[in-house]
Amino acid sequence: MNRRTDEDSIDWVLRYIFAGEDEIAEKHFSKPKVKRLMRLRSGYAYWQRWPKLNSAQVADHLMEQFGISHFQANDDVRMLRVCLGNFNSCSKEYDRYVFRVRAEEAFEMARKNNDAKAFAAALATFGKYAQLDKQEADKLAYDLIVPATFEPTENPEAAGFKRIPRAHIKELEAKYLKQTEIQEAVFEEVPAN
Repeated sequence: MNRRTDEDSIDWVLRYIFAGEDEIAEKHFSKPKVKRLMRLRSGYAYWQRWPKLNSAQVADHLMEQFGISHFQANDDVRMLRVCLGNFNSCSKEYDRYVFRVRAEEAFEMARKNNDAKAFAAALATFGKYAQLDKQEADKLAYDLIVPATFEPTENPEAAGFKRIPRAHIKELEAKYLKQTEIQEAVFEEVPAN
């Protein structure tokens, strides 16, 4: 039976991947554990630097860099995936950030080259992206919305139903009670323990 050790658990990795050297020294981890932790840190930093790489490429890098087996590299990649999340699904906020950084770079390049056309093109692209040509929509005043108040009532007319007269209810009860034959059930009391 193949038992996984504490070193193989994702909890261990999440707990110590960013731990300081002092904390790691206090724990008196074995040399292979510390070596693996450093390898995971390196893989983490590498994948953050190159987020478009897939799992196989990161595993190849780990095998080449640290001389580990294919199995060990894939196990490390599995742990790194949990630590990093899914890089391929970038958020819109990140995309906006990247666009603004690239726009600043384009402005800087155009300034250095004294290229007015490139500067104007970068400015037009930025204006289109930022939608500066469009009027800002009025924000909805959610704070002015007053929730409806409800009062509990026994009156069915409040919900749009007609009230049934008491006399009619008594007639129906008498009619249906005649049709129903009620038999008493035999029961036995069970003492409570």
